[in-house]
Amino acid sequence: MEPSPAQSPAGPTVPQGREDIFAETEVVKELEKILSSDGFRDAEGLKRFLRYTVEHTLHGEGRQLKEYRLGVEVFDRDSSFDPRLDPVVRMAARRLRSKLKDYYETEGIQDPIWIAVPKGSYAAAFSRSASKELPISGVVEPSQPAKYRWLAGIGLVLLFATVIGTVVYWIRARQSQAAAPPQHLSLAVLPLLNLTGNPDNEYLCDGVTDELTSALSKMPGVRFVLEGSLQKNGERLRITVQLIRAADGYHVWSQTYDRNSNDAFAVDDEITQTIAGTLRVRLVQAGQQVEGPRRLDAEAHELNLRGRYWLNRRTPPDLWKAIEYFNQALEKDPAYAQAYLGLAEAYSTLGANDQASPREVLPKARAAAEQALRWDESLGEAHAVFAWITFLDGWNSGLAEREFKRALQLSPNYAAAHQWYGLTLMLQRRFDESVREFNLAQNLDPLSLILSTDKGVVYYYSRRQDKAIEEAHQILAHDADFADAHLLLGMAQERQRQFKIAVQEIDKYLEVSGQDPDALMKLGVAYAHAGDGARALRMIAEMRKPAASKYVPFYYIADIYAALGDKEAAFEWLDRALDQHSNSCLLLAIDPAFEDFRSDPRFQAAARKIGLPH
Repeated sequence: MEPSPAQSPAGPTVPQGREDIFAETEVVKELEKILSSDGFRDAEGLKRFLRYTVEHTLHGEGRQLKEYRLGVEVFDRDSSFDPRLDPVVRMAARRLRSKLKDYYETEGIQDPIWIAVPKGSYAAAFSRSASKELPISGVVEPSQPAKYRWLAGIGLVLLFATVIGTVVYWIRARQSQAAAPPQHLSLAVLPLLNLTGNPDNEYLCDGVTDELTSALSKMPGVRFVLEGSLQKNGERLRITVQLIRAADGYHVWSQTYDRNSNDAFAVDDEITQTIAGTLRVRLVQAGQQVEGPRRLDAEAHELNLRGRYWLNRRTPPDLWKAIEYFNQALEKDPAYAQAYLGLAEAYSTLGANDQASPREVLPKARAAAEQALRWDESLGEAHAVFAWITFLDGWNSGLAEREFKRALQLSPNYAAAHQWYGLTLMLQRRFDESVREFNLAQNLDPLSLILSTDKGVVYYYSRRQDKAIEEAHQILAHDADFADAHLLLGMAQERQRQFKIAVQEIDKYLEVSGQDPDALMKLGVAYAHAGDGARALRMIAEMRKPAASKYVPFYYIADIYAALGDKEAAFEWLDRALDQHSNSCLLLAIDPAFEDFRSDPRFQAAARKIGLPH
């Protein structure tokens, strides 16, 4: 008699909702291979998690793998474990998915069966490696916002920022004062969990996460991860903090604090002392006094957080909104170095992307960076943005590179420094070095969408369109409205000659970016390469329409003419762009539209003027 689909001579089988049927022995063999791999060897917590979810899925319990059960049975939480307050399972699932992705891109690339824990599920899923896809499990995680959010008001923001900031400050003090520096001790901050049920607090979460990440960036060699969440019920607060060892996901310490709202700020010292004790950090060296951090104006701090939120959205209207908030923060506190830093970043982003006249915004960016350094000379982030501005404003890659190296000495864990340095390397056709910088940045800030987008841009200009498309899809899976990812996807699809998809994606960017001329240029290039010269020329006409205070980089017009093959018009507008100091000229050495013109003496002269390889 033939074995039934539910039973085979090799043991129980696992139906996947498609034609693949897997014997349990096959899956277990692949599981053991993963658990003994280099990437998982020291990750005991993640190994236990993966074994548990695979074995219970094989035994038909995938739908019973709820967050509470995993917290108690895998992560040793007691019966009072509340997944709403303690995100241990969600954070471990995120790390596990990342580890599995790395494994199948390296050691496991030839494995016959792939194992995954799909997003939205804690059950395992299986597929044949040849299928190049993993089935989506039907088990759904507890509903959470696409981006973790927290905090109910500015007082609560300042509470957690003060807690972490004090920890960071004392660790820095200990490192700088010790006669014999210890092994590097550092913390990374994951996005903070919003349990208030109020999505209007989104800007607070993003701003605080950026602020804490920035504060921790001076610590080389991240070894610990700090997570936190907050819940508010009337006047009662519940603050949960936990410390995780980065190497293996081991939970070093966690604690929940229940307090009245008016006692919130008193809790920071208690948490600080506990974390410092857990990490064996002496808060003050014997016989010495250490001055505490400068007291912040609460309103200025909130305005700075709002500015950070809009800065991270990256579209031109959002950047101008960020500038308004940073300026309001400085009106409240004229010595607020972090607000000057935000101004410098916002203005330099507008100038770098040619979304405003570089001659107008880059001097403002430089002045803001200088002010940030005036109030805090040790602010490595300000040194980094100053290096980026140096490259953009002076087109001097050698000087900028020296400034970046100085910034990275001061703040080796500042992800944006690696990001800007990576872009500088990209523009010099040093693509492998650029990707390495972005990998470093993503290790420091693994959930940053703009880092993923810019890494995708490096892939695009280095002619690795499959990788660029993959990055764009991953970003949009996290945030379907992230404008720059739509632009990246459109650019890469255009190079793949998928013109219909390219135009659709660039149109989406155009819609949310406030009619950014960059999108009109990308549309014009797509139409030109698709053979629709009339539409390409209409994009030029649209950009040249007179409008009050409208800045249009002449390089964009040159680019469309280059895509159309009109060499004379392309070089005419390129000359005008150079006179305009359009920062898009920095793309000349890597721009696909100019690829066929590289042997022309006019191209080589322009590249020399910019200081780029030719």
